[in-house]
Amino acid sequence: MNSLPQKSSPKKAANQLPLYAFDTLTLYKRFGAKEKIDTSKLTPRKGKQVFKKDFLYVTYRRNYAAYIQEVTVTCQSMTGLLYGNNLFNFEDYADINRALNMISERVSNLLSIEYDAHGATVTALDIQRDFFVGQLLPFYLDAIGRHEIARTERKHYPENSPFFVETVEFSNAGRNIQFYDKRAHLDSKRRELPEVKRALASGILRLEVGIEKHALDRDLKARFNSTEKKAGEILTPEFAAYVIDRTLSEIGLDAEIPTLAEHKEEIRARIKKPQTAARLINFIELIDREGVMKAKEKYKGDFKHRKKQLADAGLWRMFFASQTLPALSSFLNDDWTIYS
Repeated sequence: MNSLPQKSSPKKAANQLPLYAFDTLTLYKRFGAKEKIDTSKLTPRKGKQVFKKDFLYVTYRRNYAAYIQEVTVTCQSMTGLLYGNNLFNFEDYADINRALNMISERVSNLLSIEYDAHGATVTALDIQRDFFVGQLLPFYLDAIGRHEIARTERKHYPENSPFFVETVEFSNAGRNIQFYDKRAHLDSKRRELPEVKRALASGILRLEVGIEKHALDRDLKARFNSTEKKAGEILTPEFAAYVIDRTLSEIGLDAEIPTLAEHKEEIRARIKKPQTAARLINFIELIDREGVMKAKEKYKGDFKHRKKQLADAGLWRMFFASQTLPALSSFLNDDWTIYS
């Protein structure tokens, strides 16, 4: 039996990691054509002027047609900017505010203008969440790697890939979702990092959700009923939790992940007609063997009917695990400590 992480005491343990973070962030801000912006420290490149240093990438462009000046700032890692590495996540809103203040100060000094990151438009954003699943980590990666999401491309990077880390990725035009082993990711970086910090990452399944502008607008519309929110209003623990919760629900990680054998027994127990149960078992066996998309191709119009039969009985699943796994969302509200 695999051991779960131990529950921490009410007082925060020394080796406990905060849970949420905003990683890569891209901000866009317009300035009037007559405002004085110092670009002397920027390097010309393909019609733009750029500057890159310490997690910040600043791009300046004069838009003559619109009679404006445009400044785009990409922070490649907000936690890296704040802490020097992205091992640690934000603990509360004060950390997020400090990171935005650092961006404001550095860009203001660079361009000799008053730049307020809190009031900038967010055009791309990465949100990450750590789940302390201990020895269950490879089982989660294996199960998630069997899943397919409609209108997305799935990639599963093996250990010998350029990514080095066992990573499951789902992506489409506006959203990129990645699951990976945080400790393996750190080890692959080959950076000088004390073993005590590497040990903190053991047993962590990290989820990263990357959102680009049009997909972000959909999330803002759903969450705030507005797409006009600025960085200071968007970068909150509440919005991060909303995106992560929705992602887990979309993938099906808000419910227990059964084995195929267990699920077949459950179908036999709940579906009273043996012939119907047998048809549904054949249906989910194909999903497990070849994936949801292949099942849709084979069953065509009958796919929705069989899916509804399973859903009505509370039995619809799109992927299975090699052993029963708790719902990943069950780790969301708990305060876990890693013991490597």
